[in-house]
This record gives sequence, structure tokens and C-alpha cells, in this order.
Amino acid sequence: MEKYKISFNEWLFVGFGIFASVSSKLPAVIDLDYFYKSDGKIANDEVLKAFVGLILTKITDVKSQYYKVRERIGSSIAPQFETYLQGAFINNPLLKIDEDGYLVIHKQMLLNKVIEGIYDICKVQWPGIFGNEFGKAFEKYVDRAINEYIDSTYIFTEAQMQKYTEEKVCDYIIYVIM
Repeated sequence: MEKYKISFNEWLFVGFGIFASVSSKLPAVIDLDYFYKSDGKIANDEVLKAFVGLILTKITDVKSQYYKVRERIGSSIAPQFETYLQGAFINNPLLKIDEDGYLVIHKQMLLNKVIEGIYDICKVQWPGIFGNEFGKAFEKYVDRAINEYIDSTYIFTEAQMQKYTEEKVCDYIIYVIM
């Protein structure tokens, strides 16, 4: 809340509200003034600004973001991987077109950001703590799911494998008889 000025609930409420408002629009243009003046506000103006600020790309930033990605993998081989380079709009699916107007580049990218954005923010804000806690919870979920459907005599856990090596190993090996 301190850093981003938006709670988890507000993130979801605003994100799904904006997505719903553009879901049938062509082009998918958002006018924040509409949300500011609306009788049935989905959030206060500061929360709306915070949400948009976190998923926004300015026209002037598109080219520089493209070159940063190319630079990271090396400009000599980048043209061969053009199709696989992550575009500027994957993480920031809104393009600012005027003072309060934004274009949703691709509706599915906006929806993905609404759904996954909280995770992305937490991962950046608390890389070790959040990542480790989330990883442990997911590992427990996978463990339950595997043990629900597969006889445990065919499952080798990370702890069992670590008895034979000090190297990094996978979480599970499932032995399948065909």
C-alpha cells in the first residue's frame, strides 16, 4: 500500500472493472475521465491513477524498451529471434494516447496483467521472501495432487534424491510402468 498506493482488492476490482468496460469496445480505448466522473465509482481517483501507472507504456518508451530487450540478448543475433523478443506491452498493456486516454493494445494482455499483476509486483517487492513462500505453498499443492492420483511407491521426492547428490535436483520424479 505504501509504495504502490493500491491494495490487492482494489487491484482486482479496478482491473476487472476496466477490462469489463473495454471488453466489447473496438478500439479498446479507456477514458479515465469517464471513471473519475462516474456515479458508481469502481475506486477513488488516486487508486485508478495508481493502477494505470503500474500497467502503462508511453509512446516514447516503446522504442527504448525494444532496444533494451535487443541489447540484453545481443544485437547481432537479435534479428534471428525477433519473434521471441518480449514486447513492450506484455508487462504494460496500456498505451497512453492523451491526457486521460489509453489504448488497450490487446485485451487478453490486459486480462493477463490484471490476473498476474499482483504476483509480479510481490515478486519484485519481496524477491526472496515472497518467492520462497509462494514456492513452498505451490510445492505442497503439487505434492497433494500427485499423491492423490499416484501410488507413493512410484514417486521419488526431492528429499529422497538429495540422499544421493548435493547437486540441485527436481522436486519429484514419477516412475511410470508402461
